[in-house]
Amino acid sequence: MSQIDELICRHCQDGVDYRPLGDVARIRNGGDYKRFGPGDIPVYGTGGVMTYVDTFAHEGPSVLIPRKGSLNKAYYVDSPFWTVDTIFYTEIDGRLMMPRFLYFVLANLHLEDMNQAGGVPSLTQTMLNPLRIPVPPLVVQRVIVEILDSFTKLEAELEAELEAELEARQKQYAFYRDQLLTFPESTHTHRFQVDDIGRTGNLYQRQAVYESRLFGRGDRLHSLRGCTHHVQHIHDGRCEASS
Repeated sequence: MSQIDELICRHCQDGVDYRPLGDVARIRNGGDYKRFGPGDIPVYGTGGVMTYVDTFAHEGPSVLIPRKGSLNKAYYVDSPFWTVDTIFYTEIDGRLMMPRFLYFVLANLHLEDMNQAGGVPSLTQTMLNPLRIPVPPLVVQRVIVEILDSFTKLEAELEAELEAELEARQKQYAFYRDQLLTFPESTHTHRFQVDDIGRTGNLYQRQAVYESRLFGRGDRLHSLRGCTHHVQHIHDGRCEASS
């Protein structure tokens, strides 16, 4: 038998009590923040923190419940905050419910399944207040929160390690990609300096000396090292040839 099972048997011999959400928390609407000055109080919307102001709606802790948009994103906030009108905040009865426990309960309920709107997903207080949630004794809630928080911490640590590993692999991939897709530039075309186009002259390609003879466009150039090149262009005393 697990620790939770033992606690429930000890403190909830008749089973865990279920109550409407409205019995353990008062749901409040958010409001406009634009009349406030800048500050360090986070302003929450459905997508998370939007900006910071100098005024708070609640000093926390509280659970924020999306009213419109992404209904599966509940937030736990344990410091002063403001909320806009797309997200509710809660005033929780600490005698019945730990705010952190309520967060885990609501996050596990898939509130997005309660949506009945035809357009933008939405929830109302009328829908949320009757929602029945488990209310075990505080001692049981506390142990459950400790266990879930430890898993949350472990998950965050693993995500950080995975992000670091992913970043290292991305750098490794970029290195090998650059190495594999970088090739030496082709040197099929060469330029040669001649003494006088149309006359006998000496041709030089770096240190390769070509035999001296008359040549014109289309002629072959035979180097003393056995390489053969074809004359392509003759212009201003320069000859352009290719292998």
